[in-house]
Amino acid sequence: KHAADGSVLNLAGDDIEPDPARTDTWPAGRRIPAAAVRGALLALQRDPSLADPHGLRVTGADIYDRLDLAHLKVPCPLRLEHCQLRAGLDLDSAELRELSLDGSRVKSDSATIPALAGVSVSISGRLSLRGATLTNENGDALNLDRARVDGGAFLDEGFTATGGVRALGATITGEER
Repeated sequence: KHAADGSVLNLAGDDIEPDPARTDTWPAGRRIPAAAVRGALLALQRDPSLADPHGLRVTGADIYDRLDLAHLKVPCPLRLEHCQLRAGLDLDSAELRELSLDGSRVKSDSATIPALAGVSVSISGRLSLRGATLTNENGDALNLDRARVDGGAFLDEGFTATGGVRALGATITGEER
């Protein structure tokens, strides 16, 4: 529903800027499986005419398993803001219009799986990680090797990465912060 009408799925309620660092105090109603997000995006991939130009916008969600969007062609912006992605995000070889993880926490505990994996990802719009925290104390927090971002990249306003950060052969056009 939210991907089709562009409305924000706000699981934070009245919490204006939910702090993903406090997910242990969040109610169970904020937890959603990664498969629900993937399923919504797969439906839009099958029929892009269903996608609202505002895209899929989720605020304050606790996504408790790894969100696998590798190789997907997402026909609208994807905004997972002020969310907790407990097992990370895989965007390897995906095609996105835009990605915002502003204020979100993305984590991996694996030496071989980055918190945010974006090898060969193609983002035709902007990549925004403003205020995001990427953590992998055993390996890479961010891997954007061979990625292409055409609308600028915003890794500022308190962005932090604990673990390796890679972007070998990446191409970013537009503004960089």
